[in-house]
Amino acid sequence: MKQLIYTLAVLLLVAVPAVAQTESDTAAEVRPNLRMIARSYGDSVVLRWGTTSHTSWKVAGKAGYIIERYEYNPQGKLIKTVLTPQPLKPLTIDEWKARYRPEDTLAGAAVQALYGKAIPTSEDPFGSIYEIYLQQRSMHGIALLLADIAPRLADGLGLRFVDRTVDPNKTYRYRIYSLANDPNQPVDTADVALSISQRDQPKNVATLTAEEGEQLVVLKWNRLEHLEPFSGYFIERSNDGGRSFSRLNRMPFTPLQKDDSSRESDRPNVDMAEYKVRLETNYQPAQYRVVGIDPFGEVSPNSNVITAMGRDRTPPSAPQILPIAIVDGRSIKVTWRMDTLEGDLKGFMVGKSEGPDGEFEQIGEMLGRDAREFTDPDVRDLPQHYYAVVAVDTAGNRVSSVPLLGIFPDSIPPATPRGLAGVVDSNGVVRLRWDANPESDLKGYRVFYANQDDHEYQQLTGDLSQDTTFTDTLTLQTLSEEIYYKITALDQNYNHSEFTTTLVLKKPDIVAPFPPFVSNITPGEKSIIIEWAASMTGDVVEHALYRRADGETDWKAIANIKDRSVNSFTDSTAVGGTLYQYSLDAADDAGLRSERSNIVDAQLVAATERSGVQGLVGQFDQASKHVVVRWNATDGAAEYYLYKAIGDAEPTLYRSVANTKEFVDTEVFPGNTYRYAVKVVGSDGRESGLASTGKIVVGK
Repeated sequence: MKQLIYTLAVLLLVAVPAVAQTESDTAAEVRPNLRMIARSYGDSVVLRWGTTSHTSWKVAGKAGYIIERYEYNPQGKLIKTVLTPQPLKPLTIDEWKARYRPEDTLAGAAVQALYGKAIPTSEDPFGSIYEIYLQQRSMHGIALLLADIAPRLADGLGLRFVDRTVDPNKTYRYRIYSLANDPNQPVDTADVALSISQRDQPKNVATLTAEEGEQLVVLKWNRLEHLEPFSGYFIERSNDGGRSFSRLNRMPFTPLQKDDSSRESDRPNVDMAEYKVRLETNYQPAQYRVVGIDPFGEVSPNSNVITAMGRDRTPPSAPQILPIAIVDGRSIKVTWRMDTLEGDLKGFMVGKSEGPDGEFEQIGEMLGRDAREFTDPDVRDLPQHYYAVVAVDTAGNRVSSVPLLGIFPDSIPPATPRGLAGVVDSNGVVRLRWDANPESDLKGYRVFYANQDDHEYQQLTGDLSQDTTFTDTLTLQTLSEEIYYKITALDQNYNHSEFTTTLVLKKPDIVAPFPPFVSNITPGEKSIIIEWAASMTGDVVEHALYRRADGETDWKAIANIKDRSVNSFTDSTAVGGTLYQYSLDAADDAGLRSERSNIVDAQLVAATERSGVQGLVGQFDQASKHVVVRWNATDGAAEYYLYKAIGDAEPTLYRSVANTKEFVDTEVFPGNTYRYAVKVVGSDGRESGLASTGKIVVGK
């Protein structure tokens, strides 16, 4: 089964500014701050992770990470293996010195990013705070990039783990969380699932192209041509016809992600990476190629090889067109001057157009470099024209003068168009229409659009529209729900009317909502409780819960929940002895349904489940400032699962202990209220129900 792996450079480095911004936003906009990816090598699995902010990185690394692996045994029981009995932490400075050589400059950079301190220089307190924030964000980004390009550094930074105890015929789910318990900076839990199969062959960049400029070659390639984007690239050049290549960059080149736009026709190509190679001379061809580096530190095969060189792209000086004269009442004489005369100037062309921004058509033959005038014959019966003089050099570069009107236009604009209306169909095709203007000298219309009414409007019509209808095409894969249009009329002298009143059209909703996620399932003797995290899409109006018995293929909806605040359901219709599968989906206000959530298994707990602990009590020890939980030992107990809750929250699994009947919790904070629960797991694998303490208040 192929897995979808996203590069940490995309998931983390690009996300750092956004995450840093949300640290000062409302809690409703906080995003996950711990993410993990994995890769199978057949006999092992490499895990890579990172945080999306400097603060969460430091807090998580200081407390250390716990990595757990989950699998199902042949009897269908979920087996958990703790892969890091001791929390996994970054190396100390002494450990860095012992493990890495002094000349390892990348290791030195990693240590500086990990343990370096931000040093403000501003005397303004607020400026110092912002300066520290920028330095910390930079150190965090550098650490993530170093971990991507060098596995040895990822190990030292505590951002990598290799599981060498895998079975090639199994599917695993890995879970990572930090032992950090700072309520002011919580750290998320991340997980990833994958099948242990033979790894795919590495892919190379196959879309390399080049643009040739003045002492410049701009290399371009598609960053997203493969499912797994690269974190960085090495650029290589050959000056001997491709026989040998040398690298142009010591550190990997990481393309910056550009801003996006909801309109495809105006959006920059955010998928393309660009690397500029400055040259000393033009017209010396060389061969170029790139190699990619993924977040596991692996280098791709070489890209396709292209040949490129710098070219003369510098046009001559622009002619300065002089006032146009009417000759004999029937011809127009165009004259110009050249203040600077380059040696490679070839000559001049004179162009004519009906408008200043229209397409200029060459009139007459090309003139020599010494020419300074041109006469357009009889133009009395033609519409008004604009003239421009174009200078051309021997390399074909050209530059135009400012267009100049050949006759005196009127200054009265047309009336504002009326009756602007339109519709958007389900394919994103917009059809606009309006009433025709009455002016006899009307030349046409221009159509403008914006994604919001307070944004700057952009012109849609390259040429003037002669019709009173216009068709536009939108991309519907966008979160913006409306599109705004207005038009203006122009006469033969390019006088513009006032804009029409803005027309607002609603886009069809074709983007299905993001699926929900089943977060917990609790089987009981008579019912099964299913809990989930709601879909993150804002226009979701319903979550549907589905169930099927093991071996069945069809799902049956057992609950339709309209209230987004409800995130659990109790299935009281389950039959004992039957293993069930549960899954959810979400529907938005347009009736679109999301993909199914993850699938979880559960069955009713047999009435003969083993007995739980007796005599469970918990109290705050004022002397030690810790909470002590005690219970009576249970016969046949293999281990005890200890659950913990803060305030009114539901208890979650906190620790697993064995051969004891007491637990001292040192991770408590004054003023908080805690509640604990204990479950017994027997040597035969049977589990008891939860026995719970009352609320325990931690004093100061």
